[in-house]
Amino acid sequence: MMRRKTRNKLNKEIRDAQKLVIGEKIPLSSKERMKSDIHPAKPREMYFGGVLEADACIDDFLGLGYTQALNGMIDAASSKIIALYLSEQETTEAYFQVLRKTIENPEFGIPKLIKTDCRRTF
Repeated sequence: MMRRKTRNKLNKEIRDAQKLVIGEKIPLSSKERMKSDIHPAKPREMYFGGVLEADACIDDFLGLGYTQALNGMIDAASSKIIALYLSEQETTEAYFQVLRKTIENPEFGIPKLIKTDCRRTF
């Protein structure tokens, strides 16, 4: 939420800008300006296979009454799932298995960069 003083200042700028000549672009309102700058999105990667994102999800996937960890590698450019590995816990060995499956995949190979969520398992 923006402070009242800042909001009033932006609204004054907008009122002043509305006095412009017809046909010129009018600036955004303070709310639209605030929404557009909150969390700017990073541009997507351009090439398939350049950057991978590694993460895990913990849930009872098989309905056995206990949780399992589904570790995976996802391509950042296309959001395509490259490899998955189901294990009892989120461990370094499980991520190594996912990496092995990724490298052994004939259509993929060795990635340039692997992004993680900076957990202790790395």
